[in-house]
Formats: sequence, structure tokens, C-alpha cells
Amino acid sequence: MRAQRGKVAPVLSGQGRRGGAHVVGESGELVQRRWVTRRPDEHDRRSTIATLTEAGWDKVVAAAPGHIAEVRRLLIDGRTPEQLAVLRDVGVSVARQSLGDRCADSLLPEDPWTARPAGGPDGSG
Repeated sequence: MRAQRGKVAPVLSGQGRRGGAHVVGESGELVQRRWVTRRPDEHDRRSTIATLTEAGWDKVVAAAPGHIAEVRRLLIDGRTPEQLAVLRDVGVSVARQSLGDRCADSLLPEDPWTARPAGGPDGSG
């Protein structure tokens, strides 16, 4: 994974997006932990390219189960089917805007609400 410095440090540190000065400090810590390497961007002297190392990727993988559980707790659990449909529509819109239609189409799962048999989740009634 490669990204400009300000885009990778908040993800690995578990922090939300903050000001640039904080990101510089965070990325230094990430480099010290050997989760990220940095190099100047040869095309834009104002930017630094941060590359996730294998150890950094291992950190992302280790954090994933807790992250997924927390996202599920905050966004999914306790929502009605109608609310989940709206949430999915928003997610599709964001995916298309950030990834483009073809890429988003290949990544997005089938709509769970239109894929269900008539009558309910179990096909009855």
C-alpha cells in the first residue's frame, strides 16, 4: 500500500484525521515501529510517499477484527431493514465516487434486500 503521508498515518495509528503537524509526528512513529517507510515524491516536492511495510500490514490485519466489530456495533446493529438500505445506498455512492463505476461494481456485494426470496428473510409468508 502506498499513499501520501497524511493519508496513511491516521489509519495505522487508529486516530481520526487530524492536522498535518500531528500526521508528521505520527508517521515518524510509524517509521520507527517499521510499519511504514517514507521517501520524497519525485513528482511533487511538497509530498512524501509513505509505503506500508509487511509489519505495517500485519498491524492492519491484527486490528481488523476489532475495527469491524466496532463498525458493526455503531452502524449496523439495531438498524431497521429500511435504514440499512439507505446506508447501503450511501456506501454505493461513496464507492462509485472514490473508485469509479467499474471498480465499485466488481467490489460491491449483491444487494441483500433485493436478493431475498419473496415473503421475508426465510422465504415464508
